[in-house]
Amino acid sequence: MNSRNAMAKIVCALGIAGGILLLDTCMLLGNATPILYLITLTIAFSTGTREAIRFFAFLCTAATAIPMLLESASQHGATEFVDRSVCIVAIWIVAFALMATRDALAAGCERLRTAVLLTNDLRSEREEARRKTAAMASIMEDIRIERRRLQDETRDRRVAEIKHSRLAAIVQSCGFAVVGHSIDGTITSWNEGATAIYGYDVSEADGKSIQMLFHQDRQHDFEKIVKEMRQGNSIEQMETVFVTKDGTSIDVLLTISLIYGAGGQLLGASKVATNITQKKEMERQLRESELLTRGMLDSLVCFASVCSPSGIVVHANQTSLQIAGICADDVIGKRLEETYWWCYDDDVKARIREAVEMAGRGEPSRFDVTARVGGSERITVDFQVACLRNEDEEITHLVASGFDVTSRVVYQTQLIESMEQARQANLAKSHFLATMSHELRTPLNGILGMAELLSGTALDPRQQNYVSLCRSSGDLLLNLISDVLDFSKIEEGKLTLDSHLFDLEELVQKTVRSFRYRAEEKGLSLRVEYDGCREKMLAGDSVRMQQVLVNLIGNALKFTEEGYIAVHVHCEFASDDLITVTLSVRDTGMGISEDMCASIFDPFTQADASTTRIHGGSGLGLAITQKIVRLMGGEIYVESKLKEGSTFWVEIPFRVASETDSRLFDSAVVVDSSNSCPAAHILVAEDNTTNRIYIADLLTQLGSTCECVEDGAAAISRVNRSRYDFVIMDCRMPGMDGIQATKLIRSQERQRGEMNPMVIVALTANSTKEDRDRCIRAGMNDFISKPVTKNQIVALLKSYGKPVDADRDVVNLGCTESSSESRGDMVPIDTEKLFDRCMESVDFAETLIDELAKNCVEYVRKIDEYRQTDDIQAISETAHALKGAASIVCAPGLMDVARAIEDLGFEPGERPLESLVVELQSEVDRFQAYLPVARKGLRQISSTHR
Repeated sequence: MNSRNAMAKIVCALGIAGGILLLDTCMLLGNATPILYLITLTIAFSTGTREAIRFFAFLCTAATAIPMLLESASQHGATEFVDRSVCIVAIWIVAFALMATRDALAAGCERLRTAVLLTNDLRSEREEARRKTAAMASIMEDIRIERRRLQDETRDRRVAEIKHSRLAAIVQSCGFAVVGHSIDGTITSWNEGATAIYGYDVSEADGKSIQMLFHQDRQHDFEKIVKEMRQGNSIEQMETVFVTKDGTSIDVLLTISLIYGAGGQLLGASKVATNITQKKEMERQLRESELLTRGMLDSLVCFASVCSPSGIVVHANQTSLQIAGICADDVIGKRLEETYWWCYDDDVKARIREAVEMAGRGEPSRFDVTARVGGSERITVDFQVACLRNEDEEITHLVASGFDVTSRVVYQTQLIESMEQARQANLAKSHFLATMSHELRTPLNGILGMAELLSGTALDPRQQNYVSLCRSSGDLLLNLISDVLDFSKIEEGKLTLDSHLFDLEELVQKTVRSFRYRAEEKGLSLRVEYDGCREKMLAGDSVRMQQVLVNLIGNALKFTEEGYIAVHVHCEFASDDLITVTLSVRDTGMGISEDMCASIFDPFTQADASTTRIHGGSGLGLAITQKIVRLMGGEIYVESKLKEGSTFWVEIPFRVASETDSRLFDSAVVVDSSNSCPAAHILVAEDNTTNRIYIADLLTQLGSTCECVEDGAAAISRVNRSRYDFVIMDCRMPGMDGIQATKLIRSQERQRGEMNPMVIVALTANSTKEDRDRCIRAGMNDFISKPVTKNQIVALLKSYGKPVDADRDVVNLGCTESSSESRGDMVPIDTEKLFDRCMESVDFAETLIDELAKNCVEYVRKIDEYRQTDDIQAISETAHALKGAASIVCAPGLMDVARAIEDLGFEPGERPLESLVVELQSEVDRFQAYLPVARKGLRQISSTHR
């Protein structure tokens, strides 16, 4: 509206301006006629009357003005006319245009006003629609939320129904009896488990009182349950007795849970029952078994304690408590080593603790230990700890037991003292025999000499017969004295072996020829059979070898009246330069009974008392032969049957000598067990525990001192700190081996400018020439091979008790065992050799076999573990250690298999490792099973030697 009024004012102003211009023209012409029209037009423009009036006024004004303009043009000229006309026309055109525009604007403003009104109306309607839409959306959201809630409730109800149905199915099908009942005990639900246990069907139980299930003697349990329910208490576990439909009483375990309604009111209870009749019976049997076990333990007259796998005492029998004057509370709950019997001494505690730890790993142990039994009283107990396992092979308990062996220990001590006294008496006897033999030999030589001279004089036949009888009796007496002298030397350890080259065939032929005349006199055939031994030059003592052969052939001639005597010689190579000679003498004589075969090698023993009367002799020949054979590292055997003949054979190892090696056997090796060899201070570097124990004990018994280390690095450290007479260095040890250690020692000596280098003796199981050369190149002075013997140690002490030229020839003092038997025929432990090797000490021998028995299972486990990772080097080293230990204990089968496994570390063998490991386990099992037999055999050998 404001714009319309403004346009009207502008049009009015233009109209007035046009009117004034027209008025000026009228005044110029002097004509006032148009004034009226001018006023009318002005009023019309200014009042804003309707368009028709304004248009009419305009036309009237124009009709008046045009003549006036024409008149003005005629009076004042055309120019004035044109100017005024143009101005008036222009003004009118503008006014007309403005008037038209004003009308359009007015119309537009009206339409705009109408549009604004419509817009406001639309805005109001839109706001109203928005409010209605928001309200509708809120309603829809409420509907959606409600629908979702209903869906969730429906789903939850469906899940709950499924769970409920599943739970119902589970309850129905479970093996437990699940019974629901009200507060007063009325049964409301009954599952299949209840039917199976109690025998009542659902129809029979529904609506009945739960009290009908309780045994008449357990009705108070029902009353207790009802009381607890009314107080709002559940019952987690309760044992009672129910009666089934058939009247059988059963033990049940009840669990009672309360059931509440939606408003929280108590509706009843759910009773879950488990039939524990069998469990109760098993518990009863278990209690009886436990009582029986405890009774048996308490009735034992030995110590007995049951411990947990960690060594905590859970039970101790009455004997162990009564003998110490303590009660069970004093020991139960404590570690075994901390109990009264063992806690008095730290060393004893440590030993008991170690035994418990071993048993906890499944390794039983047994040893003698001193136990405290009251105050200061001590007893010696044969103590052992073993483990108990369940069906799954899991260790559940440890059992520690022990017998009082105090009297046995006292007896053993007395026995050792008696043995020492007997040994001293035996030495005195041997010394007396040797002295008397020497004293008798002098006059006897004079008698025989004079008889020889007398036989060369003129004698009649009767006198010649007397002299012949005198000479034969003298020869017999001289042989007897020689046997006694040899036997006394052997008893005193003074018998000498002179090692030199000899021809085996020549020795056998020469010996047999000396007996051929006597055989022919008796009408006997004496023959020799060779098996691969001809033209062999051997290194050894041919004199003692001949003495053995003479004794065997002489006995065969003595006890054979008809038939033949066969000497058989067989050789088998153990290595390139080591050979085993088997020499047997078979006859068809009187034979020996089985009983006498076991004692035929005992001194002063013959097969029959009549033998001495018929054939003569002292009974020392075979005893001396056995001693000589064993002295040479061999063994003698016999097979015989009465009236069928006998076969004696010996197996002796020799070295096959060459001309270049002959100097190795020029020196004599003296066996002297009387500890008269020089004492020395020695370092032993050996990784095998059994070997260390054996060598150290030998050196100690021979009057020497020694220190032991387990590897080359430790040996170097000791050599740098101390001075030793010589070092025994094992060539193969874990970490730094003997070869490397020797090279380093020699290098250090050269750097120091050492003028008197340390003597180093190689110790190895490989006795080949290549192995000896390797030791010499490394800087070693000498060489001994396993198994180590007393002879070797004595020879070392005699050789290196004084300064030794490092450039002298090496003397291999080794004695490698070999046998032509298959391992299946070998005894797992050669007790005879072991007894001799341990200088006839049963305790020392048992210590060695117990040490190997303890370690050999671990060796096998390590070899199998390394086999899983294909660590051939570790397998070879472990087998090397086992081989050394087995050779010391004289276990040939175990040693052979270990050697075969060891060799795989150098070159692949014909047999796979898996097969050898299986065979090794078999040999270990044989060895373990043979231990009781070996111990018994050692004691029998010891009693025989006594």
